[in-house]
Amino acid sequence: MHPVLSRWEIPDALFAHPMFTMKFTMKFTIEAFILFATLCCHNPIAAQTSTSDIERVDSLILGNCNIPIVVYENIYNNSLSGGAALYYPKSTMQMYKDCQIKELYIGIANYKSIESLQIFITHRLEEPYDYIQSSTITKNNWNRITLDQPFIPDGKPIYIGYMIKGASTLCYTEAKEDNEEWINQRDNTWEKYVNRYSAALYAIVEGGSKLPKHNIRLKKVKMPYYSLTNTPISFEGKISNLGTETIHSLEYIYQVGTEQYKEELQGLNIKSHTEAPFHISGLKLAEEGNPDLTLSVVNINGYPDQDMTDNSSRTVTLLCRNEFTERKVLLEVFSTERCSSCPSAHYYLSKELEGDQRVIELGHHSGFYDDKFTIPTSVEYEWFYRPDRHHAPAMMLDRNNMWENYPEYYDVETPVIEIKEKVFPTIYANALKAPAFASVHLNVEKNNTYERTINIHVYGTELLPLPPKGNERLFLFLTEDSVFSTSQVGSNKSFYHRHIARKGITGTWGDPISIAEGFSADYSVDIPETWNTDNMNVIAFIGNYDPENRNNCHVYNAETFSLRSLFPTDLHQQITEELQIIREGSFVCIPTGYDKIKLYSMDGQCLLSDSGNKQRISLEKFPKGSYVLYISSRNRQKTFKLNL
Repeated sequence: MHPVLSRWEIPDALFAHPMFTMKFTMKFTIEAFILFATLCCHNPIAAQTSTSDIERVDSLILGNCNIPIVVYENIYNNSLSGGAALYYPKSTMQMYKDCQIKELYIGIANYKSIESLQIFITHRLEEPYDYIQSSTITKNNWNRITLDQPFIPDGKPIYIGYMIKGASTLCYTEAKEDNEEWINQRDNTWEKYVNRYSAALYAIVEGGSKLPKHNIRLKKVKMPYYSLTNTPISFEGKISNLGTETIHSLEYIYQVGTEQYKEELQGLNIKSHTEAPFHISGLKLAEEGNPDLTLSVVNINGYPDQDMTDNSSRTVTLLCRNEFTERKVLLEVFSTERCSSCPSAHYYLSKELEGDQRVIELGHHSGFYDDKFTIPTSVEYEWFYRPDRHHAPAMMLDRNNMWENYPEYYDVETPVIEIKEKVFPTIYANALKAPAFASVHLNVEKNNTYERTINIHVYGTELLPLPPKGNERLFLFLTEDSVFSTSQVGSNKSFYHRHIARKGITGTWGDPISIAEGFSADYSVDIPETWNTDNMNVIAFIGNYDPENRNNCHVYNAETFSLRSLFPTDLHQQITEELQIIREGSFVCIPTGYDKIKLYSMDGQCLLSDSGNKQRISLEKFPKGSYVLYISSRNRQKTFKLNL
């Protein structure tokens, strides 16, 4: 594996700015661009001192939390006694040896109900603790507690925590750092806390020159899994400055297989107690292969990091090829008619994915009770949820848990996440980066004997190496789009359901196949008269099935086939049905569907023209005013006056 020798392609004027002074110590040139933006976090007492060359602080924080309290963990015992603890290993505490912990900050809710609070610092998470102190809580939210006697770390691992009595909940924040934590919420026993949150707890450490000067943490690194040869490889993440000195330069190492390459970035200004996002997109590989890839930071301001245990990304296997076959992404949506938040999620997806040919939608009416459109397979797919939390609207993209790259969005236990407008574009773009691991082809024909029976032939083969000892399955569904309903909660009794799973043709967990050897299968399916074939599709996808691990059921590729071409005039759709429109917020819905639609201004200017098999269209981008809407459907035409 050899990087491509190339030059920087950044405008020369940019290099003149001191913030972008960069020095490379490599045997090759990397084409890269790194942008840092310092984001300050809360620091209640740190005072900065400076010389002509160096800025440093005289105190540091031991804690993992952000400041706003956002989550409350329940205490599950009759005595209402519980607590939280932070753990710091020897590698961390060696840097704080002979310093002093003088203050703790603890987040509290319902302080008037608190009977007692004890803080502790100890080498073992069991009584008797090495240091323990009773304290008084005076307010909700953050409380500052001064230690009666400073605790002096001896370089050994420690736990910093508290126990509280009389509270029903423990306060937690979004996690800023990823360190080991413990929680005591059941029967007075300590358990490891595994979640994206962090206890509302931190300590202030003072020590002057004894404090670590050079210490960073490389975190939230979004590692690449796929790359084309001779194409920049993108890395994103954050640098957290845990030392006292402002960072002016960093030296990175790319570990590509057995080879190492260095890059030094100068002209930075990352102050203590702050973190900075980075984006590197310079490394290129000239040859195909599957190398292990790791990104590390080794030097800060020209000095080795004093704690190298948190300076490296996780190691991933990078699939590098001259070309990939583009895949189609399977988007599975969980919603029901009893979910009041679901209509807005569907409106958003309709707008976001309009005209996108790379996504295949499959709608499961499950996750939040059920309704008249629920099929047994969709209910069984609630297995993908965390057992203690079913919700809607929710979704899966290729049944893939992206927690490693997006821990801020995903729960480590499940590939199911909420549908959020601020989140979807990011994770959908990430899903599109994955290539097709196998091909999927669909041939669908009408049965010659039975009018509403179709014959399906599906086949494919392996395109990229699949995980060994996999349990490969083929899944087939019949779906129907734009199904009108008056019983959807939150829709003013007028709603079109998207891509409903009408029938699981294979078993719930698919039919076994061998992708490496090539596969083919044939099915025959009857379509009820009440289903509108104008809006129906056959969906096929292949993936793994692991009954012991919901995160190991990845979809390798998907394909779809529209039945409209087989049933050009659906028998149950009456030609004489009157053309009408229904307003749904910024959408105009046409129950009978349309072949062509045009929107005109009042002076006759055509502002929108669309044709295709659809039953709704968004007019969100048009300003308020009066318009003329022209609709054509199956040799029928009608115009409407609209007031937006």
